[in-house]
Amino acid sequence: MPNISDSFWTDDQQAAERLAETFILKGDEVVYVQTVEAGQIYHKTLPSGALQAEKLDSPVWNKFRKLPPLGWLNVSTNKFVGAVYMRRRAVRSRSHGLNNTNIQVFGFHGNGGVLAGERLLSMTAIYGAGLYKDPDQYPGFRDVFAVLKTDSSAALSSKFAIYKDAGGLVWLYRKRRRIGLIPDVATVLLFRGENFYREDILANHNILPVEVREL
Repeated sequence: MPNISDSFWTDDQQAAERLAETFILKGDEVVYVQTVEAGQIYHKTLPSGALQAEKLDSPVWNKFRKLPPLGWLNVSTNKFVGAVYMRRRAVRSRSHGLNNTNIQVFGFHGNGGVLAGERLLSMTAIYGAGLYKDPDQYPGFRDVFAVLKTDSSAALSSKFAIYKDAGGLVWLYRKRRRIGLIPDVATVLLFRGENFYREDILANHNILPVEVREL
């Protein structure tokens, strides 16, 4: 049995209730947990790796303190290319790892940058099929701004994303909230009443324009 002091859970049954059929991190890699038995976590690397076993108290799990990335991610499939926003649902769940029950996915639907519950992609599809791009390698803002097509989107970080509408306007989102426009590579125009995000944007000057004004 694993050392209780090195784990959240006191036995295999409790660990299985929290981890089975969910996504967790092994080091910095997202893996899918099939089950927990005899002090071992049986899991698969993604998108279609072989079943592996690792001790429940192994340091590779980082004591389960870190979970797969949420927020804005860039996703690419034959039906969907662009940014999706993933967040925890306010539901009762015994799962510590991530699954479709405790995670909700949002995407852009139709012209105008309407952000709604994603119908084409589930959290399991995104992680399970390895559809997301490495969140540590978000594209540079200037590179994206230059090539972003109409009615398309891109995540700049886990917190910020942009969407370009049919008229060529580029909208800035902070988490799920639309907070302003980006008319050029050097300027952010915040909506009236959103100026309190100025410091947050300036703190992310490496991914966003440095001049921030209020509309």
